[in-house]
Amino acid sequence: MDVPVRFAIAAVVAFAACNVPNDIDYSTKACPCPTGYTCNAQTNLCDGTSGSGGGDSGTVNDALGFDAKQGDGGAGNATCLTGAALTHPEYMSNFSDFSTAWGTFGTGSWMAGPTSLAQNNQNSGLAVAYHSVTTNGTSANYREVVTMTRIAGGRGDAIELALRIDVANESMYHCNYEPTDGSFLVQYTDQGVGATQYEVITVGLAQTVTMEFQASGMTLECCIRGMADADIVVSMPQPVYSIGPVGLKTYDMSSTFTNFELFN
Repeated sequence: MDVPVRFAIAAVVAFAACNVPNDIDYSTKACPCPTGYTCNAQTNLCDGTSGSGGGDSGTVNDALGFDAKQGDGGAGNATCLTGAALTHPEYMSNFSDFSTAWGTFGTGSWMAGPTSLAQNNQNSGLAVAYHSVTTNGTSANYREVVTMTRIAGGRGDAIELALRIDVANESMYHCNYEPTDGSFLVQYTDQGVGATQYEVITVGLAQTVTMEFQASGMTLECCIRGMADADIVVSMPQPVYSIGPVGLKTYDMSSTFTNFELFN
C-alpha cells in the first residue's frame, strides 16, 4: 500500500530534525548549551569542549569564548606573514585572567582593564609580561597576534612582541615597532640586555598597529598588518632559544595591548 505523501514528508522532516544538532557548531552561541559544551558564565556563551564536534578541540577559551571559526587578529583579518602561518588557536585573552595566567619582570607597572592591558613605562627600560599558563614554559612554535597602541609621553622607544622567553635569565626573541620614527626590527635580548639586531627597516608611522610574531623551527617572522613593507624573516637566529613562553614587551614606552591571540 502506498504511503500518503503528507506522511512521507513528515517522516523526512522528523528525521532531519533529529540530526540537526550534530551539524550545528554551538561554540559561542548563547546558553543553555547542548551536551558536549559548557556555558561560559562570564559571557553567557557556549564553549566547545574536546570531542564535542562543535568547538575547536583542545582550544583554551577565556572570557571571549575564542573559537577557531572566528578568525584572528580581533576582526577576522588574514595573516600578514609571507611564510606558512600557524593557525591552530591555542589561547585568546582580553586580560581578564592577567592576575592568574601572566607573569611579569622588568620595570614599570602593568594594569589590566576590562578589555585591555596597559603598561606605564615611559622612561624605565625593559618591561615584559609573559603568558605563563598555556605555554607552560615548554613550547617552541607559536604565532602571536596583538593590537598595540602607543600612549603619548616618555621617550617612546618600542612596543614589542616576545617569543621563547627564558624568564629566569630574561632572554628572548622579540619584534619591535617604534611609532616615533617608524623603526621595525627583530632582535634578541640576552639576560635583560637588548643585543644585536637581526634586521631593521623603516616603515610607516602609526599610533596603533596589529603585529604578528611567529617562531617556527629555526625561522622567525614578524609583520604589521596594513603595512606592505613591514615584514622581516630571520632564518637560523643565533643564539638559539628553543622553548619558552610568549609575551608582550615595552622599552621606554607606555602602551595598551588588546586582542591577544596565540596560535600553534
